[in-house]
Amino acid sequence: MKIKSLLILFFFLVIGTGLYSQVRVDPPSWWAGMKNPELQLMVYGDDISATTPVIEYDGVTLHDVVHVESPDYLFLSF
Repeated sequence: MKIKSLLILFFFLVIGTGLYSQVRVDPPSWWAGMKNPELQLMVYGDDISATTPVIEYDGVTLHDVVHVESPDYLFLSF
Protein backbone atom coordinates (compact mmCIF):
# COMPACT_ATOMS: atom_id res chain seq x y z
CA MET A 1 0.00 0.00 0.00
CA LYS A 2 2.90 2.35 0.70
CA ILE A 3 4.21 2.12 -2.85
CA LYS A 4 0.79 2.86 -4.35
CA SER A 5 0.44 5.87 -2.07
CA LEU A 6 3.93 6.96 -3.07
CA LEU A 7 2.96 6.83 -6.73
CA ILE A 8 -0.12 8.97 -6.10
CA LEU A 9 1.90 11.44 -4.04
CA PHE A 10 4.57 11.66 -6.72
CA PHE A 11 2.01 12.46 -9.40
CA PHE A 12 0.54 15.21 -7.23
CA LEU A 13 4.06 16.62 -6.96
CA VAL A 14 4.45 16.52 -10.73
CA ILE A 15 1.03 18.08 -11.36
CA GLY A 16 1.76 20.75 -8.75
CA THR A 17 4.93 21.78 -10.56
CA GLY A 18 3.13 22.11 -13.89
CA LEU A 19 5.28 19.44 -15.53
CA TYR A 20 2.53 16.83 -15.88
CA SER A 21 2.45 16.89 -19.68
CA GLN A 22 6.20 16.42 -20.03
CA VAL A 23 7.23 13.91 -17.37
CA ARG A 24 7.86 10.19 -17.70
CA VAL A 25 8.49 7.88 -14.73
CA ASP A 26 10.12 4.45 -15.08
CA PRO A 27 9.28 1.81 -14.13
CA PRO A 28 5.74 2.74 -15.16
CA SER A 29 4.14 0.40 -12.64
CA TRP A 30 4.85 -1.28 -9.34
CA TRP A 31 2.62 -2.49 -6.55
CA ALA A 32 2.35 -2.86 -2.82
CA GLY A 33 3.74 -6.08 -1.41
CA MET A 34 6.62 -6.40 -3.83
CA LYS A 35 9.34 -8.74 -2.56
CA ASN A 36 12.00 -6.01 -2.67
CA PRO A 37 10.95 -3.05 -0.49
CA GLU A 38 13.50 -0.75 -2.14
CA LEU A 39 12.51 1.26 -5.18
CA GLN A 40 14.42 3.42 -7.65
CA LEU A 41 12.58 5.65 -10.10
CA MET A 42 14.00 7.26 -13.21
CA VAL A 43 12.19 10.51 -13.92
CA TYR A 44 12.48 12.15 -17.33
CA GLY A 45 11.29 15.66 -18.19
CA ASP A 46 12.55 19.00 -19.45
CA ASP A 47 15.01 20.32 -16.83
CA ILE A 48 13.62 17.90 -14.23
CA SER A 49 16.92 17.98 -12.34
CA ALA A 50 16.18 21.60 -11.38
CA THR A 51 13.30 20.40 -9.18
CA THR A 52 13.64 19.35 -5.56
CA PRO A 53 11.63 16.18 -4.91
CA VAL A 54 10.02 15.89 -1.48
CA ILE A 55 8.04 13.00 -0.02
CA GLU A 56 5.86 13.62 3.02
CA TYR A 57 4.24 10.29 3.81
CA ASP A 58 4.60 8.17 6.94
CA GLY A 59 6.74 5.12 6.34
CA VAL A 60 8.13 6.29 2.99
CA THR A 61 11.60 7.81 2.92
CA LEU A 62 13.43 9.33 -0.01
CA HIS A 63 16.93 7.95 0.51
CA ASP A 64 18.80 9.46 -2.40
CA VAL A 65 18.37 11.87 -5.31
CA VAL A 66 20.90 11.40 -8.12
CA HIS A 67 21.49 14.14 -10.66
CA VAL A 68 23.20 13.00 -13.84
CA GLU A 69 24.94 14.91 -16.63
CA SER A 70 21.70 15.47 -18.54
CA PRO A 71 19.36 18.01 -16.89
CA ASP A 72 16.40 16.00 -18.19
CA TYR A 73 16.93 12.95 -15.93
CA LEU A 74 16.64 12.44 -12.19
CA PHE A 75 16.95 9.19 -10.22
CA LEU A 76 15.09 8.77 -6.94
CA SER A 77 15.79 5.98 -4.45
CA PHE A 78 13.24 5.03 -1.79
